[in-house]
Amino acid sequence: MVGIALNTLLMIVVAIAIPGVINRTRATLAGRKGLPFVQHLRNVRLLLRKGSVYSTTTTALFRIAPAVYLGAAIVAMLFMPVADLYPLISFEGDVICFAYTLALARVAIILAAMDTGSSFEGMGAAREALYGALIEPALMIGFATLAMFCGYTSFADIFAHEQSFNAQITIVMFLIAYLFITIAFVESGRVPVDDPRTHLELTMIHEVMCLDYSGIDMGMIHIAGWLKTACFSMIAANAIAATCCFHWWFAVPLAILLTGISVGIGVPASWTYISESSESNNRGRNICISQMSWGFGPMIILLLGMFFAPGGYLFGWVESIGHLIGGKELAGDALNVFSSRVVFFSLFVVAFIAWNMQRKLEESKEWT
Repeated sequence: MVGIALNTLLMIVVAIAIPGVINRTRATLAGRKGLPFVQHLRNVRLLLRKGSVYSTTTTALFRIAPAVYLGAAIVAMLFMPVADLYPLISFEGDVICFAYTLALARVAIILAAMDTGSSFEGMGAAREALYGALIEPALMIGFATLAMFCGYTSFADIFAHEQSFNAQITIVMFLIAYLFITIAFVESGRVPVDDPRTHLELTMIHEVMCLDYSGIDMGMIHIAGWLKTACFSMIAANAIAATCCFHWWFAVPLAILLTGISVGIGVPASWTYISESSESNNRGRNICISQMSWGFGPMIILLLGMFFAPGGYLFGWVESIGHLIGGKELAGDALNVFSSRVVFFSLFVVAFIAWNMQRKLEESKEWT
């Protein structure tokens, strides 16, 4: 019972901490003082103290949608284990229930946006439905991969104990972590999918659906967003922790830092620099090319892992290099580990080239 309570408490901590880490990382990167770490909590506290104003064109559906949205996010959070701790809700096949509990939240907020009768919010609802259709196959493939490797269809069973993965499965688990971090980007409406700090028609998806909400309703929507982000971040952290250190005290900071830093530093900084340094007639083209490259990266890693794995097209070449370096006695698990190191070495080469190219870039005029 204590473990279940601790699990729930830690999930709440992760949900609260991630927006703070994002704000502080973004401010540090831009050289600004930035918002306090707990500013998002202060904002929600003010919203919860206020009443709500409703348009005369809306129905009861618009009023109950925030409660459904928050309730679904809370239930989804209760499915989620924190590494070696046990969640409050667990049963066989709960990974499917988790996915469609969040789908219920999406349907509620989409219907509420359409209930306003606003073409602007209807546009956001259409975009949200499109992103949901794109996310769900990736979500199911990720869950199916976890179930296939671990032999269970429940989060609590999948992450019940430390798994002993070989080198190839370790690569797959890191790719799964990347997948769920990417899903967290989409679900939370962060750059490059959306930007919650702007109200521009071309960039708004999640934000535009909530324009008619205020007060306590908007506060519930914000809290639900934090909980959804925490769920996907914890899945990614559990996948990584299962390959090295499967304990809650390792998974919790990992979940916070994975999403907080990746949202706060990597992609926003790249897109900001591209936007500032591109010519006006090429800015959209350059950003789209960069976004496509950001998506192709994991696909290339997966292909390399398949080619270098035992039975892959390039495994004979890897075996020859391994025998050249480690001798003819290098075989079995040692050779499999060496093949995974070849994949990671290729990533190091790409990162080293990118780092050298970035060193030659001029500093952004907006930041100097």
